[in-house]
Amino acid sequence: HILEDLRFVPHITSIETAFRKDTPVFQNSEIAVYRVADAEPMARFDSSAAVLEARIIGSDVVVNTQGQSGKLVLNYLSRLGMVAYAGDRQLRTTADPFGRIAIEVPEHTNAIRVTYEIEWTYCAVTGLLMVLAGVLLQWARPIPARVRIPVPVGAQIG
Repeated sequence: HILEDLRFVPHITSIETAFRKDTPVFQNSEIAVYRVADAEPMARFDSSAAVLEARIIGSDVVVNTQGQSGKLVLNYLSRLGMVAYAGDRQLRTTADPFGRIAIEVPEHTNAIRVTYEIEWTYCAVTGLLMVLAGVLLQWARPIPARVRIPVPVGAQIG
């Protein structure tokens, strides 16, 4: 609610000036990155305060679980299509109460890889339905009748 209220305060020109008093860790003409005090770790087990090493590699997040098991909470928003792997074995991902990714890690697992995978079945069915709809619309379109222009008797054509 604080962020919503700040939009209507006339002397504050941006959210950044309201909350940021420190200098950015990185800044260029398009973006500024600030260190967040007391931030949640990128990855940890739900029952432990120990911080786990998590690396972002392309579109994947790889978490070193150090052989531990239990409910892993990844400080990354959960969405449809997020999948976790322990080696070649796929693990079920759910969302915790804050919408972060939660994974039940089996025993003797050293690393978890979390990635986003598109459900190709939905894409294929959607594409097929769109093509079918296009064909039906084209088929159902009324065919214009040929227009005959009356030519007066004795007129030259051509």
